[in-house]
Amino acid sequence: MRRMHVTAISLLLGGCVVAGTAAALRSVRLGAGAAAARAVRVPDAVVAARRARLDRWSAELEKARSRRPPALPRIPKFAPVAIPTPPARPVADTTPDAATANAASASAAPAQPAVTYVRPPPVVTYRQAPAGPAPASPVAPTGGEAEHERGERTGEGD
Repeated sequence: MRRMHVTAISLLLGGCVVAGTAAALRSVRLGAGAAAARAVRVPDAVVAARRARLDRWSAELEKARSRRPPALPRIPKFAPVAIPTPPARPVADTTPDAATANAASASAAPAQPAVTYVRPPPVVTYRQAPAGPAPASPVAPTGGEAEHERGERTGEGD
């Protein structure tokens, strides 16, 4: 920095210090005047009247606290509500006559559709080859690495 810049910055900082000190001294002077103004003498009659009013309020609060609180309202009673029960399922019977009856009732009931899970398409991630000399011949990744990147299992037992 040039000497001129250093001088200008130091003069600005000095001015800030002077202004801050003046503000602090003025605040202290104002605070002392306010404290002197607060030291006003209140007549004893005013103090006694306020104290008597506070004693009356205190007695009212004690009296209210000693009284029993009002009774709570009664809980309303409603008629019981019937809860619907699910339809009963027939118990499977293993006798030959029951097997034909169960088969007939099963054919009459609507068949529920089978749930089929559809796998999402595999996510393929491409990685940039590390910088360096290129291989002489392109080598395809082994089967395990490619399937591992897609999130599939490898192995013959799958």
